[in-house]
Amino acid sequence: MVCRCWYPNENWWTRFEIELVEDTGSRAQETGRRAQETGRRSLGAGHRVESGYLKKRSIRQGSGFEKAFGFLTVFGGPSSPSPSAVPWFPLVGVLIGALLGIIWYFASRVFGPVVGSIVVIAFDLLITGMLHFDGLGDCADGLLAHGLGDDFSQAQGHVQGQAKGQATDSNGLTVQVEQSKYEFERVRRLEIMTKPDIGAYGVIVIALTLLGRFGALVSLSLNLRSSILLLAGLWCVSRSLMSASLTVMPYAKAEGGLVSAFGARNKITKLGIRNQMSLLLSCLGVVLGAGLVIVWQWRTGGVAICLALIAGIGILYLAMRRIGGFTGDVLGAAGVILETVGLLAACAHWGAL
Repeated sequence: MVCRCWYPNENWWTRFEIELVEDTGSRAQETGRRAQETGRRSLGAGHRVESGYLKKRSIRQGSGFEKAFGFLTVFGGPSSPSPSAVPWFPLVGVLIGALLGIIWYFASRVFGPVVGSIVVIAFDLLITGMLHFDGLGDCADGLLAHGLGDDFSQAQGHVQGQAKGQATDSNGLTVQVEQSKYEFERVRRLEIMTKPDIGAYGVIVIALTLLGRFGALVSLSLNLRSSILLLAGLWCVSRSLMSASLTVMPYAKAEGGLVSAFGARNKITKLGIRNQMSLLLSCLGVVLGAGLVIVWQWRTGGVAICLALIAGIGILYLAMRRIGGFTGDVLGAAGVILETVGLLAACAHWGAL
């Protein structure tokens, strides 16, 4: 029998195969020898098999850029989140946007503006693994839902007047009941955002976002020579906003989550040296991205980058009001909305006003 598994190490999930045979005597020795050979071929430099046991070799830790690149894209394999990756988010955004700009240019010249726009949208989803659009759908369901406090009194009755406890609402969601109605709604929103399915709000927002991107890209296809500057700039500002939010905003989930491995905190405290450097590099990323968009077209680009930043910061503000901070879904949603509003503003004819 051949066992195929994924083994986690510091930065990667490594695939290996080991042949398992129940036997004794000489055949057991042969099994061990074959397992060693199979392990060496499959594990490569990262692992080895000795005396029938799978042992782990020390592996060089990936740099902050490698971790940021592996987390924000599907290239290089999955990487473990780390605070050292946060300052590299803007650079990864520039690279993604530049690559998409090149794809947009050649796809539009070969297939025309309509098919070319579809191709660049598809590649954006492919390169990012649809990570940010998944967050956009979850945020739409959790942040835009209304009437979540209607069952507040009923849920309090379920716990027989206790100040704090567990209750189940009419939708079958387990909620943590507090004396505050705001806390009750906040917990429900977070629980909705962690559910694996997607609701009506998520479907509508994702559909409108994709349609908006498609229409903007088709309209902008008349001037493709500088397309790389526009996309590289917007995608850089998008990731810069994400890294800045990780530094200065509180994390909404008290129990922690994937984003907490980047150094996110539940309370805003004094920024340390690492966070100050991350914030500085995030601001430089915003300046770099804005500069690229303004070089694309100084008047239209300036308006586009301002409106894009307002939209992205607006998503973060909404999250602060409704769930008390950010989550990974909120960062993804803010980035996608920033990029989309920037594209829509870039194709507008502001001189006609």
